[in-house]
Amino acid sequence: MSNSNTCSCCDGLSVQTPGVVSNLPGLDAIAYRVGTQPTFLESMMANLTISGQPALYGLTTRNNNDFTIALLDAWATVSDVLTFYQERIANESYLRTATEQISVIELARLIGYELQPGVAASTYLSFTINTSPPVPAQTLQPLLLPVTIGVGTQVQSVPSPGQQAQTFETVEEISAHVEWNAILPRLTHPQKLSTDSNSILFSGMGTGLSVGDILLIMDTNGGKMRKVQSVTPDTSSNTTLVNLVPVTTVAIQTAATSSSGLPAGTINFFKPNTPFDQSVVADILGMTWDAADLLTVIQTQKWDMSDVVAAISTALTQSASYPVQIYAMRKQAFVFGYNAPKEMTFSANNTPSQHEWKMKDESSYLIYLDAAYNSILPGSYIGVQQAGVSIDTCQVIQVTKADSGSRTAYGVSSKTTALTLNSPVPWGSPSFQGDGDECLSDIRQVTIYAQSELLTLANEPVKHPVKGNKLVLGGFYPDLQDNQHIILTGNRKDLPGASASELITLQDVTIEKGWTVLTLVNSLANSYIRSSVTLNANVALATHGQTIQETLGSGDTTQVFQEFTLKQAPLTYTTADTADGILSTLQIRVNDLLWEEVPYFYGHGPGEAIYITRQDDAGNTTVIFGDGNTGMRLPTGQANIKATYRQGIGLVGLVGANQLSQMINRPSGVKSVTNPIAANGAADAESLDDGRMNATLPIMTLDRVVSLDDYEDFARAFAGIGKALATWTWSGQKRSIYLTVAGVNGAAIDPTSTLYSNLTQAIWDAGDPDVPLMVVSYQPKYFLLQANVVPDPVYIQEEVQAAVEQALLDSFSFGQRAFGQPVALSEVITVAQDVEGVIAVDIIAFNLSSDQTTSIQQRLDASMPVPGAYTASPAELLMIDPGSLQINLIPS
Repeated sequence: MSNSNTCSCCDGLSVQTPGVVSNLPGLDAIAYRVGTQPTFLESMMANLTISGQPALYGLTTRNNNDFTIALLDAWATVSDVLTFYQERIANESYLRTATEQISVIELARLIGYELQPGVAASTYLSFTINTSPPVPAQTLQPLLLPVTIGVGTQVQSVPSPGQQAQTFETVEEISAHVEWNAILPRLTHPQKLSTDSNSILFSGMGTGLSVGDILLIMDTNGGKMRKVQSVTPDTSSNTTLVNLVPVTTVAIQTAATSSSGLPAGTINFFKPNTPFDQSVVADILGMTWDAADLLTVIQTQKWDMSDVVAAISTALTQSASYPVQIYAMRKQAFVFGYNAPKEMTFSANNTPSQHEWKMKDESSYLIYLDAAYNSILPGSYIGVQQAGVSIDTCQVIQVTKADSGSRTAYGVSSKTTALTLNSPVPWGSPSFQGDGDECLSDIRQVTIYAQSELLTLANEPVKHPVKGNKLVLGGFYPDLQDNQHIILTGNRKDLPGASASELITLQDVTIEKGWTVLTLVNSLANSYIRSSVTLNANVALATHGQTIQETLGSGDTTQVFQEFTLKQAPLTYTTADTADGILSTLQIRVNDLLWEEVPYFYGHGPGEAIYITRQDDAGNTTVIFGDGNTGMRLPTGQANIKATYRQGIGLVGLVGANQLSQMINRPSGVKSVTNPIAANGAADAESLDDGRMNATLPIMTLDRVVSLDDYEDFARAFAGIGKALATWTWSGQKRSIYLTVAGVNGAAIDPTSTLYSNLTQAIWDAGDPDVPLMVVSYQPKYFLLQANVVPDPVYIQEEVQAAVEQALLDSFSFGQRAFGQPVALSEVITVAQDVEGVIAVDIIAFNLSSDQTTSIQQRLDASMPVPGAYTASPAELLMIDPGSLQINLIPS
């Protein structure tokens, strides 16, 4: 102290608290403390003097070990702790800065938002029905009774290593048919043949034909002989392709028309009570029907469906009725006497002379062959070719009688075959009148092709691949219905060696001349090799989760807001066309009466049988009932609160294709089941970061979609959607919304999935359905990265390497990137260089993975839809390719 009343021990100290709190915008945490332990202590020390007079008269010490100073130090510590928690409380009061899950949950509830519990994966199951006896696909058989596969049919997955088995349940009832197990597309069709055809396909490989042989093609106007140019057998199809020496003209065929005056292919085509016979089969085969109309006709006429299917299928599998018949001319013969020496005659003075013989017994309808041909039969055909006449212009004549014997004429004697014909022989002599006055020279120049053998024609294969939105099936399937789902599986034509399955939806089913023709809602995503394609129409939608039935407990009318916790977790939510994209599977019955779940009690009356649900951080679901003012109280009873729900949700349900094969409750008649398409549409419960980002989205749209931002926000808040971008484009002369979406963790959104259809429907419900909307899945794009890293030798090098790889994978992952966001080389270097323990980074490869060679680019771009363009492409998302990431350690 400078005198008896003052001291200098507090000189230099000043009051530091409360400090000024200031925060810049955009911070992840806010500063809210008015002081810390040192500033609180300094302030209290400074306050020991007031207006120059000691606050504690007689306190002349400032030593830290003094009890008074120690007490001040203790209270400074208390203040420090209080301000610390006060700051934490302040941070937990804002979405952006909250770090506790419960804080985000409670803040979201203030604006009516609940963190989404996730959504179950979904897929389509293909069922195979038992055949009795086993019959290959498309083999004719009596129609077996359909098998009903009901809702709740459970199928379990065969887990891969490290996975757990997942249970899926069907959510729709289907009627399955044995003939729908493996439907084939139409593989062959009748050849378009005429006498001028240049190639013919025969059944089997035993035609016995070779190059130079003669074929006879007969049609209603006569026949034409053709010479074989090449013969190609095909063991895979058991057919033989024969190419003929071409002719210059091509015959044109016309299709037959129906003579009936009734409207073709309509439900009124047949008169009432028409008996089902072969004429009805012919009428069905002769026109085009809508499948639904034909079914109506069958039901109205009370025809037996088994008889109809069997008769039509039989007709379709029989050999096609061709307008031509093809014969192989197995023998090449000559006219009797073709090799006879000329007749020797002598004049009156015995001068010899030679000249051609006069015809003996030959006539226009009778010829003798040069040998006995016992295989030439009545009713067969011969071809008569004169010297200098093309084979395809010579005359074809039918044999009415064929007799073998001996003959002596023209100075020779040999066996012969006498052919009686139904048309005159074109010997070629203008003077020939059938009176035997012709010279033998006429028949020396004639070749006879005989012993005609009828060959079996084969339908030619349909060569074009299966693609587009139209598909002709290889049979008669009148029960297929519009809007039915079918799974198509086959080998891709556009990607050799790869097979694929895809879900198709039928827009229209018609029967064209007995063949079933499918028109699809969307064109096929791939092009398939026709012979590899099969279709399964026994398809049912299934979602992840197993049904649980349990008694929650007993109601007590004296309690308000009585609550129960479900014993199994997590509760299953499925995708739906609601505003948030989910639908709970929970059903609560009180005294066997169904109660309704609502988002909150506010606004509800005392007589409403309602409840709400809440989930904790562990995924447990609590059911809460009313207090008698907002929602009914539970009535008193013994074990009268019962719950039915499904358990299972999230990304664990994303089973691969064909993993679902173990049936838990097998319906009678079902042989097997699988999922040809991998499960999709799943999402885990929203995390803390997800809640921060998504909680405000509903209040931005307020359940209505108008602006581009609304479309984007609505889609982003929809369960199962990870990212969304809305732009506009043109659809004809109308502005259209072009919405690019991505699934959780970068999953593609399949246009045939329930997630896609529910999202589209929900947007239409919340927006203007007259505004054209195109929803497309994003286009992932990857870049290759290779780098040399020099680690600090004081660090464990392997850990530095792993840390660099993880930092790069995290920084350039799906979650951290935006649609159209480019990646700069400097950005990559910065991420790697910022890893602790890294001295230097040298990039040796940085380019798109699609490039053929490695290089170092300064910047890689991702495209965006061009606003207002008449044609748009999905937005691209540029991410690192984990498979190509290579970090090499270089010693310092």
